Amino acid sequence: MKKWILVIALALVFALPLGTLANAAPEEVDVFKANKDGGFHKGGWVHHEMYLSLLIERYAPETTADWAPVLAEKKRLTEEMRAFYKENPDRAKKEIKQFKKQKKDNGTMDAKRSAFRESHQRFDEAVQSRDDNRIREALREQLDNLKEHNKQLASRLAELKKE
Repeated sequence: MKKWILVIALALVFALPLGTLANAAPEEVDVFKANKDGGFHKGGWVHHEMYLSLLIERYAPETTADWAPVLAEKKRLTEEMRAFYKENPDRAKKEIKQFKKQKKDNGTMDAKRSAFRESHQRFDEAVQSRDDNRIREALREQLDNLKEHNKQLASRLAELKKE
């Protein structure tokens, strides 16, 4: 009988620390520090692009030909921008500092961002509603947004290369 009590006591002694480890909160990781080669956005775009292609295939297959060059241009511009900043790390730091200052001081930057957020929120709501017509319309709006974003990215890249 004493042996069983000893076995149970030992089992509890070893099991308790394991139980507290299982309940411990996972360590938070800053993805931007963990992956300085692009952080979340590098892998996040792959998932976003795949999600968009699945939605397009299901809800607006007739627009697939419109999306393909826009997505390819987005990928090319992003890779070119990353390569530029990788070659010019001091310039990248300066741009980030300038962007943060603009974001803080400039109201037009906030207006552009809020318009983008509203558009993206409408897209999210359309997908959540599972309404085919709303999703089709939201996809059209997202295509226009991406085209505009590509234009802005291309002009910014041209400015950077001139300087």
